[in-house]
Amino acid sequence: MTDKDGNIKHSMNANSQSLSSLINSGKCSFTPNRNYYCKYPKGDCNVKFFGGGGHEVFCNGITPNTNDVLKAAEKGRCIKK
Repeated sequence: MTDKDGNIKHSMNANSQSLSSLINSGKCSFTPNRNYYCKYPKGDCNVKFFGGGGHEVFCNGITPNTNDVLKAAEKGRCIKK
């Protein structure tokens, strides 16, 4: 599917070669996921920020609430994986 300027908005049949040529031509961009590990005295959390938007927070043990863990990762208070 393309927009009015001919840029591809979504394609289910794209392969890595066609994707790389679209990125190189400036018609697409790639934003990698970012993963963080947050350690607490009695628990830990893994935080994932998706390249296209959104996030996931998975915790074990006793940790702050997930909103506080997310804020800590956003502020660089956790280890980037």
